[in-house]
Amino acid sequence: MKWLISKRRRMLTFFGSTTAIGLIWIGIVTQLFGDEIRGWLLELWETQPLLLILLVVVTVLLPTGIWIIAEMNRPNDGSTNGPGPNPEPDLAGYLQALENECNTLRLSDIDKTDAEDRHKTMRLDSVYIALDTTTQRPAPDKGQRETRPLMAIETLMPDPEQGQAPARTMLLGDPGSGKSTFVNHLTYRLAVARLNRQNAVQLQKAMPGWELGPLLPVRVILRDLATFAKLEPKLVEMPLLEAYWQDRWNKQGCAEVLPVVKRLLTAGDAILLFDGLDEVIDPDVLKRIVASIRTAAQTYGQAPVLVTCRVLDHQREPLRKIGGFPTATLAQLTDEQIDQFVTCWYAELVCSHRRSDDDATKDRNYLRGALAERPELRVLARSPLLLTVIALVQTYRGTLPDDEALLYDECIDLLLLRWRRQVNDPLGQLNLPNFGASDLLMVMARLGWTAHEQAAQRKADSSGGATGLSKDDVIDAMAETLEDYDPRRCKALAEQLFHLLREGNGLLLEQEAGTLYAFPHRTFQEFLAGYQLKGQKHYVQQALERADQPHWQKALLLMVSYQVRKDKDREKPLLLAGKLLAGEQLTRQIFAAQVLLEIGQEQARSYDRAMAAQFWTQARDALLRIATQGQPPHAPASLRAEAARVLGLLSYDRLRDVIKSDARLPMPDARLPLALVGLLNHQRDEQWRTQLAQYWCPVEAGRFWYGENEDALEQRELLHDFKIARYPTTNAEFARFIAAGGYKEQQWWTRNGWQWAQQQGLNDLYPGRIERYPQYGNPLQPAVFVNWYEAVAYCKWLTDQGQNAGWLPRNEVIRLPTALEWERAARGTKKWRYPWGNEPPPDAERVNGEETGLGVTAPIGCFPQGVAACGAHEMLGNVWEWTATRHEHDDDPKVVDEIEPNDRMRLKGFSWYNDASLMRSGGRNWVGGGWNFSGGFPSWVLSCGHLIIVFWLLVSEFWFLNPES
Repeated sequence: MKWLISKRRRMLTFFGSTTAIGLIWIGIVTQLFGDEIRGWLLELWETQPLLLILLVVVTVLLPTGIWIIAEMNRPNDGSTNGPGPNPEPDLAGYLQALENECNTLRLSDIDKTDAEDRHKTMRLDSVYIALDTTTQRPAPDKGQRETRPLMAIETLMPDPEQGQAPARTMLLGDPGSGKSTFVNHLTYRLAVARLNRQNAVQLQKAMPGWELGPLLPVRVILRDLATFAKLEPKLVEMPLLEAYWQDRWNKQGCAEVLPVVKRLLTAGDAILLFDGLDEVIDPDVLKRIVASIRTAAQTYGQAPVLVTCRVLDHQREPLRKIGGFPTATLAQLTDEQIDQFVTCWYAELVCSHRRSDDDATKDRNYLRGALAERPELRVLARSPLLLTVIALVQTYRGTLPDDEALLYDECIDLLLLRWRRQVNDPLGQLNLPNFGASDLLMVMARLGWTAHEQAAQRKADSSGGATGLSKDDVIDAMAETLEDYDPRRCKALAEQLFHLLREGNGLLLEQEAGTLYAFPHRTFQEFLAGYQLKGQKHYVQQALERADQPHWQKALLLMVSYQVRKDKDREKPLLLAGKLLAGEQLTRQIFAAQVLLEIGQEQARSYDRAMAAQFWTQARDALLRIATQGQPPHAPASLRAEAARVLGLLSYDRLRDVIKSDARLPMPDARLPLALVGLLNHQRDEQWRTQLAQYWCPVEAGRFWYGENEDALEQRELLHDFKIARYPTTNAEFARFIAAGGYKEQQWWTRNGWQWAQQQGLNDLYPGRIERYPQYGNPLQPAVFVNWYEAVAYCKWLTDQGQNAGWLPRNEVIRLPTALEWERAARGTKKWRYPWGNEPPPDAERVNGEETGLGVTAPIGCFPQGVAACGAHEMLGNVWEWTATRHEHDDDPKVVDEIEPNDRMRLKGFSWYNDASLMRSGGRNWVGGGWNFSGGFPSWVLSCGHLIIVFWLLVSEFWFLNPES
């Protein structure tokens, strides 16, 4: 449709021309045949008017329809929306270079043992899975407001709300989430389309969601641009970018393409792809590169622009937040995407002659079974990079470890083993009797260390990228390690080993015609850097010096995991954690807790029970203090949320463990006594009863103001007291309902609710949804993906638990609040627009909204300045909350206790994606209470929200009066 719209001028011109010609022709015929024609037309009009109208319409529209069909299949004239051109001679070499460079699945290219070269290179396009983002868009109308994930490719489409202006997109993702792979695949597809003269329709079939035609891809690897910028310190903005392009394309033999690229960018017939802003470490260089990106976006205003960056690097460094570039975050892989990749992977193994059909089928079924039976492996497989590594290790090893660090260790060992087999005894050629496979790993670890160190401070004369190494860098790093074996020959041995490795080791890969050498992915470099660090003499001190650098933290965590699980060393990691906890920096304290998580509480206890207790308590207290008391600028919302997420894992472990009936919770959060319901004798413990009393916030009867229009509020009178939960229901609390078999017991459900639950497959119930969308699965995040039936069932179960255990009187119940009760708790008794008053308006210190920038629900308690007068947190922002009120009767005080699936129920509170300026206590929304989540999760991310305790006789009575009635 967008293609057709883009042709509207030419289509209307053609339509007008054919209509005019038709009318002239009718006039000529009428003059020639006169009365006979007029009489025949009048007779036809009187007897069969519809036939006459049809003849006229066909006469006029048929040529236009033929033109549209011809236009869709016509060779392109160079416009952005039509078929691709026969590439300009200047661009042919450039496009072919991109095609070759971007479609090789380099991580898999390890099997070079066949001297006859019967194995084909594995192709990225054969195994690529279209990636989604965490952003939601309305799905095709199915009778309810269902949504679907926005595909990554769709973030580059023009936004109708911005007048169809070319997209400016900041694509974020975790390490290994597929950012660079997405850029490479897009570049490859566009290059092929332009080379092969594909039109817009053909390209859209190959790349669903793409509607811009065969644009020229202009890819910029930002770590390479950063290195070039250091060599040219006087260049800034467009001169810097153009000089880099010219230098790069000169080396590729495409020196003449720059004028053509600039012309196409100006015309909007090209796309700018800036990959890896997180890999630019030096602050001065980062400023220059961000300025170059911003200027390029302004200079080439008609061209779409994409920038990729790691999530945490974007959140922590203000320089990386480029104005005018809305963010979208890559989602983790779903079960369907994982299965699709596994199918494609083994099909490509057959196509590249690496497996027979029978062997590929057996391996595919084995991997599918392993992923289905081992939850810890399935968690790793949510990452595109780790899924590829899993497939690689399984393909060539047949077994799979369940830890990320061990997975990389297996993969690296496999890569080096294949190299040793393919090269004629490479280690023997060095003539070093004591140099074996483990020593070779130390050489590669030194290279990883060198590359990672240079990511922060690159030598001024180096020609490699920040995550790559020049030939001299490689040889020098190797010589440092080989000096321990033969000081006299270390340089010569390093050169010899370098040339042997160049024959294709699969781990250190040659780039840019031998001028740069890099690892297949940054995470391999991080693992090797951590491996090198763990053997250093002053290990703890060196780790502490790097703990504050975000780009080193992943390496340090992989190091700790390897030490504990492979080396069986707990002393050094615990010593590191203790030193980090003793520091005053908030980021160090958060990182210390992450180190403890990698060690594991059981491992720490088996080494020193007292030390484990001390460190876990220290870390918990520090995280709680940062999350709930932190103030900007030292503790902005992003840092508070990060601390709270780590606190959730430290307190409860991962959600898949929490939902077990016999869950062993490491250190439960004292703020959430309901997260212990049903576990041992907690409900009889006096301390637990004290925590429970603090959990409920009293709301007194009396008059209050109510309404959506803040300028025309109405007064109501509440005739009963009630208590409202201090926090919205969390995953940790809702997990007790699941663990108790709540989805299998009819007594907790309404009649229609039970019927709904029976119709759902297990994966479409709450646990399955959270596993598909793990970014919402932290124990301290609000329980989401919960429809009205599930929320009501949880309340009934919780009421029964409380009454039977004696902590809830028999004459009280726990249930959803009505819209009136909810607003009374949020607004208080005054005409306050917000729970905290009329001023200041909602901001990142008071609510989790769009401006806060988290892009997901926040764990509870991170916005202490937004607390309501009654003491309840997060009444605005974070999640939409269910109420016991129908949408059509939002001021009806009666509690709704049963609904049909499509009945519209009132929602309160707003969500993390809402504009904070729209939030207010009287705000409202609605959705069908029996929402079916199988078609995508709701953009509102619906939650049980704040539950209330009320006298049970009031469950279905009227409790409010209108003072004016």
